[in-house]
Amino acid sequence: MDGENRKLATMNYMEAMGNLSMDDYLRIYGELPSHTVLKRMTQEFIKSYHTLGVDSLHLVDGYGLDWMDALITYNEEVEEYELCAMFRDLIIAYENATMEYVGGFG
Repeated sequence: MDGENRKLATMNYMEAMGNLSMDDYLRIYGELPSHTVLKRMTQEFIKSYHTLGVDSLHLVDGYGLDWMDALITYNEEVEEYELCAMFRDLIIAYENATMEYVGGFG
């Protein structure tokens, strides 16, 4: 597979992953995501996070809290503590924003 086709296959795979909850992933694949999958997801998240104009809260919402927790666990295992802190801070900001939004209707 040449470089462009490999890139397209990875993008399609990552796009498909974004549409699966952790429960769906387990049901389909019968196991937790591998380190390779979580490494790629981390890389894609960071790439998107650093893209101008991307709303970090929408990014967290798009991945889902279940996947964000999996990314934290993976990055703890590979000792990428700065990424863990960033993910944690984004989750807290997302949860606070969600609570403010829901609280606005009460």
